[in-house]
Amino acid sequence: MSDPLHGWSNFRRLLQLGRSRRWLLVAACTFSSISAVLSLLPALIVYQVADTLLQPQPDGDRIGMLLLIASGGLILRWLFMAAAFGCSHVAAYDVLYDLRLAVLRKLTRVPLGLVTRRQSGAIKKTLQEDVERIELFIAHILVDAAAAVVAPLATFAILLWIDWRMALASVAALPFAILIQVVMYRNVNDVMARYVRASETMNAALVEFVRAIAVIKVFKAAQVNDERLRAAVESYRDLVTEVARRMIPYWSGFNVVIRAGVLVILPLGVLLVLEGTLSLPVFLLFLLAGTGIVLPALRLIFASNLMRMIEHGAGRLFTLLDTPDLPQLPAEGTLQQAPAVEFEAVSYNYGRRLALDGVSFRLDAGTTTALVGPSGAGKSTVVQLLARAWDPDAGRISVNGVDLRALPGQGINDRISFVFQEVFLFDDTVLENIRLWQKTISEASVKAAAEAAGIGPWVEALPQGYHSKIGDRGAWLSGGERQCLSIARALLSPAPVIVLDEMTAFADAETEARVANGLRSLTLGKTVLAVTHKLSTVATADRVLLLDRGRIVGDGTHQELLAVNDVYRSLFADSYRPAAAAAATAG
Repeated sequence: MSDPLHGWSNFRRLLQLGRSRRWLLVAACTFSSISAVLSLLPALIVYQVADTLLQPQPDGDRIGMLLLIASGGLILRWLFMAAAFGCSHVAAYDVLYDLRLAVLRKLTRVPLGLVTRRQSGAIKKTLQEDVERIELFIAHILVDAAAAVVAPLATFAILLWIDWRMALASVAALPFAILIQVVMYRNVNDVMARYVRASETMNAALVEFVRAIAVIKVFKAAQVNDERLRAAVESYRDLVTEVARRMIPYWSGFNVVIRAGVLVILPLGVLLVLEGTLSLPVFLLFLLAGTGIVLPALRLIFASNLMRMIEHGAGRLFTLLDTPDLPQLPAEGTLQQAPAVEFEAVSYNYGRRLALDGVSFRLDAGTTTALVGPSGAGKSTVVQLLARAWDPDAGRISVNGVDLRALPGQGINDRISFVFQEVFLFDDTVLENIRLWQKTISEASVKAAAEAAGIGPWVEALPQGYHSKIGDRGAWLSGGERQCLSIARALLSPAPVIVLDEMTAFADAETEARVANGLRSLTLGKTVLAVTHKLSTVATADRVLLLDRGRIVGDGTHQELLAVNDVYRSLFADSYRPAAAAAATAG
């Protein structure tokens, strides 16, 4: 069952989002309230016209004036409502702009692992649907709620002033309608959280199915994945059905009761008219205005139902915004051009598995170090900690003696450049993808980097050259072209430390040669850590670190480790010797 206090906290924070545009929202609610009051004008005009017509000598000029007032009132009501929604929408989209920027800034400050570990469907729901629904709250619900509250109160005040007996009869059904709503909410409250989770699971399953469609086709796993997707969709369907089954009886009863005012107003009005204590025009007024006095409550009910969905989404959004930033230490020290990197007794635990256990090593300035080890040894964890996707559970990582946590996010990017096996490219031009990290880089510099990475001739052959678009995630490029474009991007980075993470693990010989040429330009004179299993990289490295089960179990050159380390010899026999044999055969 959801926590009502937590729900109220989310609602209060939703209101606080609009504080920066409070005057626009106050104007919107004021205009909406005025429009709601003007909605009473037709019933009052009918009452006045009826009263005039029942006079012994009806005043035609007065009736004409009343009709003119009615027309003017309708025009004013439309103008005020248009002004209300104009102000509320401007405020809403301003708030959404600020909120999306706040989310963007937060994502750059929180541990990257918190984002990558979440289901893609949940991320999509938070960043798109949950943020977008806040527009409904600010632009529509606040304005509608103001009108839905002011209209019945104004109507009841006027009717109470005209005849208190009929006014009380007009709201006689309201307590019963409220009771039905309270019972209905209590009956569905427990299923709403499950409904939201089922929606997230279904979104995640849909995204996973679409992204994995190539793998599904290749391995003929459509039936297995279809079953998972079907189970998620059916679970969502079942919960929607359960919510509807529980709500329909109460909702139907509420609709009947809230429109049942005429069953009280009509007999009481007839009785009072026959007694001579109620005039016919007043009776007509109550039939027109009194029977609909509680109908605006329907708008509040619709708004409250929508608010429950918005509140759940706002909870996820605020949870993301409240995620603690990566801790930042005070800035200290200065860095030289080619700094050393040091791990000091670093440990990291993923929860159920110790990934690194007291790892210590130093990458001397201007040297190339190969990091090798069997699958699951902790190599990727070393890279993730260097990128500050996480911070170590114990120990310290420093760049030239400066704790990595003392460097701001951009400071890390200025000093450490990462080139990953999985390249992310944007649906933009070759030019903009290469100079991604700094848009002011000249086109001439971009072309020089592309030439050094071995893709200059290929890019020049494109229809628009460097201004050609490459598709979503570089869909129009081959794997080797994407990898070389990533090298060109890294070549433009002034970072003195380069981390290479299994860049050519699955590359063919031609692609590997092109990437190697680019890497030679990229790593010249820099401090390099290469996570690799390639013989060419290991043999030419100044030093090789062997990682196994989260610990450094070998440290030396390739030849030294071959001579003294059994684990390294075994790893070399399994992974490197076939490559060496192939190279010898080719020679």
